Amino acid sequence: NGQPFGGFNAGATRVANWLLGPKGYQRLEDSYDPETYRMALYTGPMDMTNWMLRRGRATLEFDCKPERWLKSGQIPVTVASGEVLYNAWRETKPLLYVTGNGTLNIGTKSITISGTSGEVTIDCDVKDAWQGLNNLNDNIEVANRDWPTLPPGETTVTYSGLTSVKIAPRWWRL
Repeated sequence: NGQPFGGFNAGATRVANWLLGPKGYQRLEDSYDPETYRMALYTGPMDMTNWMLRRGRATLEFDCKPERWLKSGQIPVTVASGEVLYNAWRETKPLLYVTGNGTLNIGTKSITISGTSGEVTIDCDVKDAWQGLNNLNDNIEVANRDWPTLPPGETTVTYSGLTSVKIAPRWWRL
């Protein structure tokens, strides 16, 4: 019939399924602030007005967490031992990618990795370590259970025994 999405009703159904499909908070981007995204939950309902089953308009409401996550902070950066990272924003809980066995110090906090091969992902937010589908929490030790963060200002990163460290700093602001 030449209409996008297979006609108005089919298009409206696809939009509703997209909005109502995922459970929990999801990444929401818009053109208002293209350098950031927010975590949002669609609260519904979706009442769509239409004109002759060809075009429609709806007001969508989202419950958004207050953080505006910088897209640049999601990109992992390779860090040399002794390198200083500068955080111009709020304290973050980084995502770490480490290769090798040894100790990683981020500021005054440290993580020891042992019994691994290949790249291990360590999420300082959810306090979890994995490689592919394998949980590696038994292969890491977080000193004093005090997970690394990147506070505002300068933080020195040092490591020994590891062959590669990448950090996605997860910069955010309000």
